[in-house]
Amino acid sequence: MVAALVIACGDTATTTTTAVPAATTTTTAQPVTTTTEEGATSTVPNTTTTIREADVTVTGGVVDGPDTFEYALGDQVDIVVLTDVADEIHVHGYDLMFDAEPGVPVEISFEADAQGIFEVELEGSELKLFEIQVTP
Repeated sequence: MVAALVIACGDTATTTTTAVPAATTTTTAQPVTTTTEEGATSTVPNTTTTIREADVTVTGGVVDGPDTFEYALGDQVDIVVLTDVADEIHVHGYDLMFDAEPGVPVEISFEADAQGIFEVELEGSELKLFEIQVTP
């Protein structure tokens, strides 16, 4: 995840973009034992699920998240988007498409093997989500 810090001094403002890790939530389910009418039992063991919080959310056409994610050439891009509409997420320049369903996190993951600034948008609504900047 990238956090933007805006520093205002007099009539000027400076924006700094910094990479920060995304938050995660871990849940553990307790074992569950079931018994059939015939008396047979089965137990489902403990399971642990890690859910990564969205880096970018879209609600009612409003994007909440950083404007730019910065990566070095060769890095693994890993951004999670959560939207309230069904659409496709398009990473321009890489020509990647990811299906998005309402309320289902979409993990945008690929190797940053092309240098430049690439727009990412909800394709159907043409809503710009953010940019990915890849530098040498």
